[in-house]
Amino acid sequence: MSEDLLFRFSPKSNPADLLFGEAETVADAEVTVIGTLPGLSGAVQIGRVYQLEIEGAFPGLDGVTTLRYVSETDRPLVAHTEIRHQVAAPLEVGVMSSHVQALRQEVGAQARWGTAELRRAGVDIRSEQALPFRSGHASRFTRADPRRTMIAAKHSDMLRDRRLSRTLRHQDGDPLRAGRLAYWQDRYRDRRPFVRSRWGPADPRRRAQGDRFSDGIDVRLGWTSDYETAMRPPPGRRPPYVPPPPDPCYLPVLPAHLKFTGVYTPDGALVFFCERHSGPQPPPPPPGGTIVVPIRSVYIMLNTVLLKRVVGNLNLPVLSFSLSIDADSWTWAFNATLPRVALADVEPVDGEPVELEATINGTAYRLLAERLTTDRTFGRSDLKVTGRGRNAVLGDPYATRKGFSAAGALTAQQLMEDALTDNGIPIGWAVDFGLEDWDVPGGTWAHQGTYISALQAIAGAAGGYLQPHRTDQTIRVLPKYPVAPWEWGSVTPDFELPAAAVVREGIEWVNKPLYNRVFVSGSRNGLLGQVTRAGTAGDVIAPAVVDDLLTGIPALRQRGLSILGDVGNQAEVTLRLPVLSETGVITPGSFVRYVDGPTTRIGLVRTTSVDGPVQLRQTLGLETHVSP
Repeated sequence: MSEDLLFRFSPKSNPADLLFGEAETVADAEVTVIGTLPGLSGAVQIGRVYQLEIEGAFPGLDGVTTLRYVSETDRPLVAHTEIRHQVAAPLEVGVMSSHVQALRQEVGAQARWGTAELRRAGVDIRSEQALPFRSGHASRFTRADPRRTMIAAKHSDMLRDRRLSRTLRHQDGDPLRAGRLAYWQDRYRDRRPFVRSRWGPADPRRRAQGDRFSDGIDVRLGWTSDYETAMRPPPGRRPPYVPPPPDPCYLPVLPAHLKFTGVYTPDGALVFFCERHSGPQPPPPPPGGTIVVPIRSVYIMLNTVLLKRVVGNLNLPVLSFSLSIDADSWTWAFNATLPRVALADVEPVDGEPVELEATINGTAYRLLAERLTTDRTFGRSDLKVTGRGRNAVLGDPYATRKGFSAAGALTAQQLMEDALTDNGIPIGWAVDFGLEDWDVPGGTWAHQGTYISALQAIAGAAGGYLQPHRTDQTIRVLPKYPVAPWEWGSVTPDFELPAAAVVREGIEWVNKPLYNRVFVSGSRNGLLGQVTRAGTAGDVIAPAVVDDLLTGIPALRQRGLSILGDVGNQAEVTLRLPVLSETGVITPGSFVRYVDGPTTRIGLVRTTSVDGPVQLRQTLGLETHVSP
């Protein structure tokens, strides 16, 4: 077995230092060296290896290297301008033309076809009427100028007051009365002959016109440029800017330590990873702190949206992409447009949907391609792919419906973990329980449905909702209101967004009943409780709630808060902003403080949608309360 090693940098010393890792963005030259390593022999007994270090000496490599130096720096001259073209001096010269104005001649006008004037006598003509003359004559040539003497010519009209005594091949014919047939004959203006023509007025006809090209559909395409607005350089010379070298993946020292990202596989594929990562990394947010987006005049982002098939690590070209989730959804939903040639790469395999991985500015999301649709228009053939997150396998139509129950006493979190088993064997999914747990007596829990419907029933009993992890097989359980809305003034938000970073803002005011008390109870082995907002008379009572799993005080309190929190005057704020490096994609359940001048609003993210890749934007839906 042999492996080809690809190196990025050119050798700077002999012996050369070999540098592995990610492709660097700045390099003096691009050098590719292809060689074959000698076989390594030895006896190794391997069980399961997560990190393997191999030390060895590389033999010398011979090859031909082609270098190209691009300085990318203008070197202007000082106080000197040189151009290939100069402004010419004006000169006064005469105008010479090879064509002069022709003298006017009185000749008959002749055309092949034209509209004849009306005559009283019927005339059959084949050509257009010549200019009128008093006497009709037939001649293939124009009328000659009159002369006093008789001129013998092969082609000439004779004077009328002279009698021809010579025989000519062409002479003036005797005038004839109307009705004589002639190919060319002058007509009198005061006659109205019947006109017979081979071409008459055409009848109007309607004919459908077919066109291979139809009206195009207006499409807005964003465009980017690698060049900014230039400025006139100041006088003098300035040395070119040399950017600092990026932080390499490995220190260029010998012996080199090879880092692998995965365990050993029988196929012998070597997958390297960059341990140090190139370029500075943003500092992690402080624990429990707020990520504040600063106010800038210009926000510059380098957005990337990548899509690949997980099996085979096959990259797919993306024309458009959108991703969305809300607090009422338990999985991600996505839409993507690909070229139609990628159909074979995303088709189901043995009836199972293909798993895809979408990467948005470095953040990965695991998705399932569930529905494929082709769309062909003139000059374009697209493939539309829609689907959900990878946790869609826990619901319809992938998971079978079955009965869930618990004979013994368990907590709500243990009920969820037990629901994610098949005959007592875990199916590979975990639960990140974010609610306050409570006890459920044996014989209380009973449900008929899929895995995800069982989790929804348990979380919904305490006013919670489900949210999938981006890539891992983990289901998060979040409370609808981590903090009561009337206490949001003292909450430390997760993000602070200024109006300068928001592309579009929309606000819709909603009025809901101002409940301050609700009765919640369990049916079997449950409790009966009344949840009242502190500081109120509790005189406006919401509809009562009954659920089998309301068997503990924490469950009663959390369910009551989910009802009493969603009351009163609210402002549903919609914010559209870029996917900033400070925030990434903001998911539902995050607290956001929105600052618009003197106005500050704090709310919970309820919906999130991302669309790109031309202009990568995320749209957030915030629930804010005008009056607590």
